[in-house]
Amino acid sequence: MSILQHRNIIASACCCILSTTAVSSRRLAPIILEGRQSFVSTSSTTPRPPLPAVSTGTGTSTRTLLGFVTTATMSSPESKKQRRDINLSSTATPLPSARSDTSTNSNNDHNDHVELLSAWFCPYAQRAWIALNEKAGIGNFRVTEAMETVGPDEHYEKIPKLLESNPNGLVPVIIDRRGARNNVDNEGDSSQDNENIAPTIIVYESLVCVEYADEALGSTPGTLLPGPPGQRAEARMWADKLNKQVSTSFYRLLIKQTKEEQDKAADVILSALRDFSCHCREPYFFGDEFTLVDIALAPWAVGIRMDVLRHYRNFEIPMNEEYERYHAWAKAISQRPSFKATACTDLPAMIGIYRRYAEGTALSKVGDAVRGGSAMP
Repeated sequence: MSILQHRNIIASACCCILSTTAVSSRRLAPIILEGRQSFVSTSSTTPRPPLPAVSTGTGTSTRTLLGFVTTATMSSPESKKQRRDINLSSTATPLPSARSDTSTNSNNDHNDHVELLSAWFCPYAQRAWIALNEKAGIGNFRVTEAMETVGPDEHYEKIPKLLESNPNGLVPVIIDRRGARNNVDNEGDSSQDNENIAPTIIVYESLVCVEYADEALGSTPGTLLPGPPGQRAEARMWADKLNKQVSTSFYRLLIKQTKEEQDKAADVILSALRDFSCHCREPYFFGDEFTLVDIALAPWAVGIRMDVLRHYRNFEIPMNEEYERYHAWAKAISQRPSFKATACTDLPAMIGIYRRYAEGTALSKVGDAVRGGSAMP
């Protein structure tokens, strides 16, 4: 899920000396966190947070899909299992029990008009979720669980809305219906120019979603990508670098089955984080400004997915001077409300999700890309 390539290239000098760290492939016993957030499994497959079901319905809307305006009908799901919409509170508390109604906040301008199609286990979706928390406000938009694992092979089942919104069938997807809402509000205005009616806007690819949230939501555009053109270009380059060297290598470290391949993936992660640590200005990458760079890295490098790597590959970031600023950054990220509100703390459930990756049997586009040596989807 690489961000679009940018033409402005700024050379960033590396000030750290790379070193090689071998990683053992020995598996550790499952790690149980005391006082962790508990979720109740709703099926016999991998444990996952229970999510409230919603009433079904159909609707036709005009939408913009990466620049193309189309008219789409959102079909009704066949069962509550296929569609679970939730409004989230401001803390990462256990999600509410399943129910048949839709919880909304009609007093908020964004609620129900801005929707994130997500999956609780997906770090790419977490990027978009963090950005929306920063820009729209925590709990001020709808989060829809769009994927779940089902069946003995634990394949992904996707809700119809996801397949209609993103031809790749991947999360995250942001659906912004605020323009369509205004169209309905102005329906009786005969002076309205039909050619200028704002459509529903649909955006996908995680880093594109972050930039869209930054520009389209909130009272101050550009807070996640601040500064002069040179700094914005630098932020995009760092996000792209971390996406390729940390995010992608996370999956390679899990999926590759030989120690040699695992060690190679681990070294790429460690090298990237050394470089990151060297350039990080603290508390966030650009100092006091929380930006695209922090969001690009946080879902993999802070919290539960590091525990997953420790569990399956005995991988940890060394606690030494080379990574000192990385660890300070990770602590700051873990305490930021927009991150905390998206962080799953159920380690056994997350370990279960990544079991198929660690065994090299994951039936996903990411798994296929790593095994085939092709670009990440």
